[in-house]
Amino acid sequence: MFNQCPFKDDRCDIWLDYIIMEDELSQCNELLHSNWMEITRLYDRIDDLEKYIVSIGGEIPVDY
Repeated sequence: MFNQCPFKDDRCDIWLDYIIMEDELSQCNELLHSNWMEITRLYDRIDDLEKYIVSIGGEIPVDY
């Protein structure tokens, strides 16, 4: 991708779109990572709760 604009008024929509998309992808990556961390934390908590239920004599229902 060139940082030079082919237009005489130095307005290059292609380069601007590239910069905006790069920033959007960076933000999405941060959000995805934080969401994945939350999901794995919740799965760990579910595993702990299931182990506790089994330890007190309960049964875990079968998934649908």
